[in-house]
Amino acid sequence: MALDRESPPTPFPPEKIFVLGAGRFGRIAGERLSKRHRRASFLVIDSNEENLAKVEQELSLPTHLETAKS
Repeated sequence: MALDRESPPTPFPPEKIFVLGAGRFGRIAGERLSKRHRRASFLVIDSNEENLAKVEQELSLPTHLETAKS
């Protein structure tokens, strides 16, 4: 039986998805996850305003500016 890599089974679809980082990987993750889980709410978190602006512009996902300092 072949696995479908485009849509693996998810027993419990997520309601909220947080993407930590808005760099190259974060944008790819946000794009793929937002297509796969259309009903979930998203928040992309990063400390770089330019990266967050790209996410907002390219993916229309909500963002939050935050540093990783404790």
